[in-house]
Amino acid sequence: MNTLTKNIINDAIELAKENAVSVLKGLKFDDIKALVEAEMTRVITPLEDEINSTNSYWVKIRNRVYISVLRNSVNSIVASIQKKIQEL
Repeated sequence: MNTLTKNIINDAIELAKENAVSVLKGLKFDDIKALVEAEMTRVITPLEDEINSTNSYWVKIRNRVYISVLRNSVNSIVASIQKKIQEL
């Protein structure tokens, strides 16, 4: 790869990084919260499915505790993400 090609690629990478940071810094609390909640749903659904398909009370209790902790941690996760974005 020649120097000109490398420079063009490096410039494109820097531009992509700048655009990504700009987009991230433009996200509001509710935007980030919606993304986190969508991921939580992806994590929680298998736990709920296991609750519905097992006869084990221990598994049901364990999964309900996990679900409760996950749901109650959304705002903390969002705040942490916002803090990291501001540090960019």
